[in-house]
Amino acid sequence: AGDCFLLQLEPELCAELEAGRSLVIRGDKEEHAVLCSKDKTYDMKIADTSNMLLFLPACETPEQLSADKPPSVIHTQIAGFSNSYWEVRRCRPKLKKLKKLLMENPYEGPDGEKEKTSTNPKYTTDDLLDQIQASEEEIMHQLGALKACQVEGYWRILDFDYEMKLLNHVTQLIYTESWS
Repeated sequence: AGDCFLLQLEPELCAELEAGRSLVIRGDKEEHAVLCSKDKTYDMKIADTSNMLLFLPACETPEQLSADKPPSVIHTQIAGFSNSYWEVRRCRPKLKKLKKLLMENPYEGPDGEKEKTSTNPKYTTDDLLDQIQASEEEIMHQLGALKACQVEGYWRILDFDYEMKLLNHVTQLIYTESWS
């Protein structure tokens, strides 16, 4: 059973799968893996058991057996076995890395010297989904909290000096146009 793993899921996650939505495992090689739905993050841990867990094809649970049919012994082939399974528990999204990645290359404006010569990485939504251990909704919420914006398809945090320059331009425009 080296190619099969058991995953114990909460009813909420089972409902996600039954509804046709997917679950994603995220994390770099040096990070602990997390399981993500569209809006929640779950920690994954291996749990060992002293009982042998058997993989049986077409196995029925007691709820699936009909009450009017008498119990009978069915001979079946064991497809595999395991002494462990993956447990998932709801956890906080791991979002510190998001700010760290975006601060590697803050946006200094279209005319910024650094913008023209920069070799620092820029990140698309897909890049962030690959690298950040959080659900898509949690990442998007944090991008809003960081006041990040998309520039030419890449998520960027505005450089403080550029942000102040923009604010100055807006206040000057309001003043010169006599808007109140």
